[in-house]
Amino acid sequence: MEEKLEGDGCDHRTSPIPAMPMFFVAIENFNKSSTSTFMSADFDPNEIMRNFASGQRLQVPVNPLLEYQEPTMELTKLLALLQAAKASTGLVAERPRLFKNLESVSEEFIRSLYDIGGEEALMRFVILSSNSEQNEFAHFYTYLEDVVIFSDMFGKGGEGLLEADNDVLTSSPEIARFAHNVIDPVFSRKLFHPGVRTGYVVYGLTRPRILVSLPFKAGSAYTYDVFRNSLDVATSLGLRGYHGSFLMLDYLEGLTREIDGIPAWLIFFSLLATNSDAVLFVTEGDNGLTEAQLREAAFTPDRVPKKIVRLQDSELVWAQSDGLEDGLEVINFGPDGDVISKDEAMAAEASYALGLIERHERGHFPSDRLIVLRHDSILEIYPDGRRINRLVE
Repeated sequence: MEEKLEGDGCDHRTSPIPAMPMFFVAIENFNKSSTSTFMSADFDPNEIMRNFASGQRLQVPVNPLLEYQEPTMELTKLLALLQAAKASTGLVAERPRLFKNLESVSEEFIRSLYDIGGEEALMRFVILSSNSEQNEFAHFYTYLEDVVIFSDMFGKGGEGLLEADNDVLTSSPEIARFAHNVIDPVFSRKLFHPGVRTGYVVYGLTRPRILVSLPFKAGSAYTYDVFRNSLDVATSLGLRGYHGSFLMLDYLEGLTREIDGIPAWLIFFSLLATNSDAVLFVTEGDNGLTEAQLREAAFTPDRVPKKIVRLQDSELVWAQSDGLEDGLEVINFGPDGDVISKDEAMAAEASYALGLIERHERGHFPSDRLIVLRHDSILEIYPDGRRINRLVE
């Protein structure tokens, strides 16, 4: 089947959609704990059964050069923390986030995570539990419950190899202007810590590390809900056999500025893609990739597997309209609760990404070989810059 690649006129990087984390618009209370697609009454159960019919999960290649010693958590120690958290309920007025979040977790669930990802997955779950407010934790916990279901159902049918679309999603010569061939395993690991970050969210606890390009469909500048949009996409990917950790970008209006003629958001995407195992480009129904997604594909190195994933129209209806009237007053708040101007908000929300973009500068690195930055300041150099990823064992 020939892929449809022309732009559909919906450019999610030029629409005025604000960022959620840290600096956001205060208009009304948003419901951030949306129900996942898997449990939604609006989702066709027959479609779910058809997706599960093969019983196979997709095996996405991972880059062995991105591997780095992961911190771990022993199962017995986490189970002991779980018991302590439940025992402390009502006894102490102020408890750490970890204990508050573990209240709703069962021992069976912890054991299931261990079966899926071992001690590394348990450690990432502790990181999520420790760094998330309760409403945020509930949001990601909903997804992880689905992951346990997916693992049980897909685990019985073996694995099917991902067929990448790199032949139609080739990179642009312009990518050579940036350090697309320089990868950093420690940076990659930290990028994919689960939870909310400034400008993006991450779902999942295991490899592979997958960057997801979204076709944003929000209807106004005020109510793009990165939680609701990304959660349903992550669950839809799980229904199709994809597994691992999924990083999805929010829209940062402060990154619309150009750096040497290239939008800052595109350089940021290229940096993330460079340090990912794979990139998925999500489309809706028969629509082609958006103009922004085509540019994202062009700034993703060809050595990184790229895949177009088509969701049904019914799976993205939540992002087509917000039902709000135009002209609402927007009030921006800073980290201390002070009212700040739009320019100040845009600068603040973009500061984190702009700081990271600096590491994607070409600098003195040659472009004809693959370079790995090790934590001990040692460089590993591979003459073949198109080194092929291997399958995770």
